[in-house]
Amino acid sequence: MHPEIEDLLKKLNSKEDEVRYPAFLRMQALTEHKVDWVYEVWEALVAKLSDPNSYQRNIGATLLCALSQSDTENRLASMLDRLLSCSKDEKFITSRLTLQNLWKPAWFEPQLRDTIVSHLQKRFEECETEKHSNLLRLDILQSLFTLAELSHDEALQQKALDLIQTEKDEKYRKSYLALKKK
Repeated sequence: MHPEIEDLLKKLNSKEDEVRYPAFLRMQALTEHKVDWVYEVWEALVAKLSDPNSYQRNIGATLLCALSQSDTENRLASMLDRLLSCSKDEKFITSRLTLQNLWKPAWFEPQLRDTIVSHLQKRFEECETEKHSNLLRLDILQSLFTLAELSHDEALQQKALDLIQTEKDEKYRKSYLALKKK
């Protein structure tokens, strides 16, 4: 394993924010592009999805989504349910970060797209009764609109618009529609 990646992986496990967070930011920056070390860190990141510490679940979900562009062996397909479960985590921030990043595997691994889009639609509907559902819905819609824009998919954009119309609160509907204009 490349020494920097090995060091970052160790730092991601730190309980100290001032050690863990810069390592996370560096890993995020590195994973903006395809990397050849994806499988050297894969299992460690998958294990984070079920870690008792929500920070570790955040790290695992966010980085696995980013690494989907490097997943030439399509390993994400076999553990997609574990990743998707983080979108309904006991910790609100873990749910949000996962929802904000799910467009990445849907874009980079087209065979997972329909499953992820269906999951996002379902989460939009079921989160209505959850605390801060408007923020969860913003994240879901942003992922859908991002994916629709990248893939030039007007049908997906329309699905997102249809979801917005199911929102009962006009104030939230307006904020959701503003996402489309970004």
